[in-house]
Amino acid sequence: MPSRPDALVLQDLKQTRSERELHATAYPVLTLPIEITTEIFLRCFLVFDPLCIPQCTSSAAIILTGVCRAWRDIALATPILWSRLEVFFDLIATRVASEPFLVESFIDRWLSRAGNCPLSLCLLSFEYELSTLDRLRDIIYRWSHRVQHLDLQIGCPNIRLLGLDSTRFPLLESATLHFLHEADPSLSHPVVIFSNAPRFHQLHLQTVLTPSTFMLPWLHLTKFEGIITSLELFTIAPSLTEVTVSFSPRGVLPMEVIHGGIKSLTGTGNDLIRYLTLPALRSLNIYGTTSYGSLESFLARSSPPLVSLSVRKNTTETCLGTFEKCMSLVAGTLESLKLQQVSTRGVLSALYAAPNLRTLDFDDVYHQPCLFALVDFLYARSDTMRTVQIGWASETFLDRLTMAGPPGPESDSESIRDRLSRLARTGMDIRLGSSNRTYPWM
Repeated sequence: MPSRPDALVLQDLKQTRSERELHATAYPVLTLPIEITTEIFLRCFLVFDPLCIPQCTSSAAIILTGVCRAWRDIALATPILWSRLEVFFDLIATRVASEPFLVESFIDRWLSRAGNCPLSLCLLSFEYELSTLDRLRDIIYRWSHRVQHLDLQIGCPNIRLLGLDSTRFPLLESATLHFLHEADPSLSHPVVIFSNAPRFHQLHLQTVLTPSTFMLPWLHLTKFEGIITSLELFTIAPSLTEVTVSFSPRGVLPMEVIHGGIKSLTGTGNDLIRYLTLPALRSLNIYGTTSYGSLESFLARSSPPLVSLSVRKNTTETCLGTFEKCMSLVAGTLESLKLQQVSTRGVLSALYAAPNLRTLDFDDVYHQPCLFALVDFLYARSDTMRTVQIGWASETFLDRLTMAGPPGPESDSESIRDRLSRLARTGMDIRLGSSNRTYPWM
């Protein structure tokens, strides 16, 4: 039997051997080819937020480089991970922000790792200071040749000081602009933005749009999102195909406008479609107080090849006859229908006129349905219908339906449950319920 010192030596040897074996163990994830690990990193890029100075805990690049040396090397060699950056100047500590070129040098190091990848740059500063504005302008100028998307959210009362009219943006395709101070409409010359951006075509404007005070490349704009007070946008931007607007008219109500290129319109506010004619429209999403009478008039004069229709209202007014006319006007092309605050009792009968309907979504339904009529409709459309989602204000009758016992010919609720289950087994996604609970049929 070994003496006590010998036992300690033997224990040390065993521990050393265990540590050697531990360090020699190859973790399975590290045995993956670099190409596969890189692809995983690229998927992370789509999920995680961009780096936000000074908050950077959820950036994919920061997280991945902190795992191990191997992952750090791969991340540093993956340019796209470094192509997005947010800088919130108002949150940077004074001692850091006051240090000359400290923030700028960090930005330069970060974006330099992006190689030749187009950049997405977000600059935020709502506390207006001339020195901060100078820094913003210098950062934009230094990286403008690489920026594909630019997000500016600032409290600058004089937008011209940013130099957006003279700076070259050869790769810029989209921008988000949020100015706390609206441009003064009394200015003798409008504010020129992105005059040297030949690829620019998407704009998200979080400031109230007044085209007479902003001179943008309106002719090339294909996608717009923002707040409008008139219909001038639809006349100065003939290339628009996708529009998302909140409409708050000021002064005299606008005259009717015809736009032949718009294929998708999402609108909130005071009955926007009352003033528009859109013959190329394929997707219409309405939120607000639009009546079905206005919808019928719009569809009648536009005759659009509408594929998707969504009507979200804050009123329970539904005229079945008018709704049936709306359906007849788009019956040949409609594939997706979303309605809020309706009664399924009358609406279902109107939907037989739309043979290509694939998606049906009713929300905040205020009458309990005749489930026989619903099941009959779904069976009649079983070849085309793929998704059905209906939410009622009350779920009591659904509790009784789903708690029923095995199917049997004596029970109506059991028969309905059985038929719904059979439809679901054919591939139809059926979800019935309320805001509190959903019952999927499998």
